[in-house]
Amino acid sequence: MLQQEIDHALHVHRLWMQRLRRSIRRPALSELDEISRAERCAVHHLLQKASKPIKLSAVYDQVLRAHQAFHDAAAATMELIRASDVDRALEQLRSGGPTREASDRLCNLLAQWRDAVATESRS
Repeated sequence: MLQQEIDHALHVHRLWMQRLRRSIRRPALSELDEISRAERCAVHHLLQKASKPIKLSAVYDQVLRAHQAFHDAAAATMELIRASDVDRALEQLRSGGPTREASDRLCNLLAQWRDAVATESRS
């Protein structure tokens, strides 16, 4: 069950990143407001409903911190979009940019968590 929930969170996160990229070229303030709501994020829901033993694990703490770092970086990108600073917003999302790096780190940690859960379930 947890493995599927992590997969779902990864999928939704990737869709969220696509929406953020699209909003650079066609900014709609209502969509930016929707995108920026961390509490609506699938990763947020996954982290909030985790059991106590999971919340005590090192991987949970790493994912939690990476998730917050991602939303902080994404908020900075959204401010650039709101200011119509397209070039700098695009830089944030390119390889090596802070939002892209934070997103990649979060996705990598979620994948590691999913793989660890899969390994544990086979043991």
